[in-house]
Amino acid sequence: MLKIEIPSNVPRGARLSAIAGIEYHGEWADGVHRLAPLVHGKVAALHLETLDLATCDFNEQIDWVGTDDGVFVRVGATLSLDGEPGGSYTIAAPINDDGAVPALRVGESDNAPGIPADIELHTAIIREEGNSPVNAGGFRLLHFTQSVICSSDNPHPDGARPISGGPPWCYTGEGAALNNRFGVQFDRYGRRIYDFEHVLWYSGYEVIASKRPNTKRYPVPVRWSTTTPIRWRPYHETAPQV
Repeated sequence: MLKIEIPSNVPRGARLSAIAGIEYHGEWADGVHRLAPLVHGKVAALHLETLDLATCDFNEQIDWVGTDDGVFVRVGATLSLDGEPGGSYTIAAPINDDGAVPALRVGESDNAPGIPADIELHTAIIREEGNSPVNAGGFRLLHFTQSVICSSDNPHPDGARPISGGPPWCYTGEGAALNNRFGVQFDRYGRRIYDFEHVLWYSGYEVIASKRPNTKRYPVPVRWSTTTPIRWRPYHETAPQV
């Protein structure tokens, strides 16, 4: 993994402030998860393509955790406005006045042990610009995917070489796209490349960032829209993981 000192002029994501979980529901993958508070049966979310802010009805089918401070929902889960899982909105973490968002670390030895409260999670986080083709800090996208991603881009914003004539132009391998729940880049062997994550901010909320085309929801399953460009957008949980 490349440990890179991020220049001071590069926009940073929110500081992660740990919350101790007491009661866990759902399937929590190992790693650090941002959390959104449940308020009067609703949770804040951003539209997966337009970034419009909304409040969605809560649904117990998505991952959530009970704490001494109330119920929190996993950021990145997708809902519709009426709470149907897999909708057009992604749950977003509110950025507190002190520049922090609540988070939970799920360890490798236990499924969901959490960590003690009030311990900051030290993670390097870069804040990308929504709907931009440019990477904050000038770091090249090196993430490797075996999937084929087709878009309206030629040339590709990260220099990936097309594997077909277009339009649309299709890409695979190094730098083609990024869409995973932690916003981190991996090489072809599944090893993490950089020691930082990618996030987006909008309307005072933070979500995991992906670099991908827009999506089409119908007919199911969710798939890439080949007539749209590859840009920094919110992580899309129900789209192909690349």
